[in-house]
Amino acid sequence: MFRVNKPKPYKVPVTNPNFDKQDYKDMKLLAKEDDVRFVVLNNAVVAYTKTTVGIGGRMIAVAVAYCAPEDDFKKKIGKYQALLKMYNHEYVQLPLAYEFDNDPFLLEDILTHMFDL
Repeated sequence: MFRVNKPKPYKVPVTNPNFDKQDYKDMKLLAKEDDVRFVVLNNAVVAYTKTTVGIGGRMIAVAVAYCAPEDDFKKKIGKYQALLKMYNHEYVQLPLAYEFDNDPFLLEDILTHMFDL
């Protein structure tokens, strides 16, 4: 007996017209130099880094990129959008630099609870 494989329905690939691969690679290198870290959630990516350096610096910059429920979530696109917001100064500042330096896992938990929907 032969099995007949049903053809899978063609799914139109979802691409972001604003995604620039070379720009993304350049921003990833810059983010590595700036010690930008990421938290990937169910439908969002949170990018964060310290805003000021030194003993008195207690703020971190947080940029969030959400994915609409009707769209397919892609981590690469989310990171790209979060980095765009970070470097376009579209972020919020939170007084969590102590956790950034001393307890990064606690900071990830805090950001997860703040921005996960």
